[in-house]
Amino acid sequence: MEETFDLAKEGLKPLTVLDQRQRLVIAGYIHTEGFVILQRICEDELRLLNQKLINTDASNPQEVLSNHSLAKAAGMFYAGFLQRIKEEITLANSESSTIGTIQDPERPYYPPEFDGQELF
Repeated sequence: MEETFDLAKEGLKPLTVLDQRQRLVIAGYIHTEGFVILQRICEDELRLLNQKLINTDASNPQEVLSNHSLAKAAGMFYAGFLQRIKEEITLANSESSTIGTIQDPERPYYPPEFDGQELF
């Protein structure tokens, strides 16, 4: 039986769901020099696409539209990529936290503005 994907049912949620180990691998990787270098390369490529758009001859609207679409798509991909990494790292941190469990029943720290609003 062929598996089908229904956009109306599934929405725009990610198709790949990472497990805890994979999230921790990403969490470790973002603190390496390699990830910083990859970010710099991606940002340089985005700058080049934007410069190409700015330097496009305005008398050719088709080329302006094409370069604009390319620069926008690349920017959206990069922003979405970083957002997804941020979400996965947040999940990894919350899942690996043992505060409030039987192993570590300590109460979490609440900032002063939330004093008295704890549920326990």
